Amino acid sequence: MFTQVSLLNKYNQMIEKIDNLIHQKKIEKYLNKQYFGYFIIGCFVLLGLFLNWSIKELAVVSFLVWLFLFPLRSQILAKISVICLVMTPLMLFSNYKQRAEAFAELAYLFLALTVVMSISEYLSKEKE
Repeated sequence: MFTQVSLLNKYNQMIEKIDNLIHQKKIEKYLNKQYFGYFIIGCFVLLGLFLNWSIKELAVVSFLVWLFLFPLRSQILAKISVICLVMTPLMLFSNYKQRAEAFAELAYLFLALTVVMSISEYLSKEKE
């Protein structure tokens, strides 16, 4: 019983110290959107590792979360899609069929993201 009370007191002291740091604005620079976004992406990576996702799945989910938090212009996504489309036949000619299939999947993913971001850009311009 005594250890639980002492742990609770230490927890309360720690919370008070963090609260004081926030009020003194010493920790404010770590609470901005950029660091919070990196924290969220890190949480998704840890979740993927916990769920035994493959590297490809981790990369795609992390990129989608990153794209949601820090949007890119649709032209950049379209260029990445074209690069993946160009790489597909090159991999097929080099007898790397699995890599060609992966590039084709990525090209399709980036093409779909390009359409979504284009619609988002159009709607945001329409509101202005």
